Amino acid sequence: MKKSQNPSAVRSRKEISNALLKLMQEYPYAEISVKQIIMETSLARKTFYLNFSSKDDVLESILDELIGEYTDALSRQMKKKILPALKKS
Repeated sequence: MKKSQNPSAVRSRKEISNALLKLMQEYPYAEISVKQIIMETSLARKTFYLNFSSKDDVLESILDELIGEYTDALSRQMKKKILPALKKS
């Protein structure tokens, strides 16, 4: 599902993601329902489904973001170490 970059949609996705993460601190993932996620937010059910297809989709989005942040940080570190070494040679 292509994610809108509309600021409202971005805020909604962040709120939904945060709600899932909060619930995961209290309940096993398998026991969490979309209804519970929605109830943790100030959003309507329709808004959830405009942004995600399921709770698995929310989790995948969270993991994609974390992996992206990790690889960006790793890339920055590699550039800091490799570029100076290349200039020396």
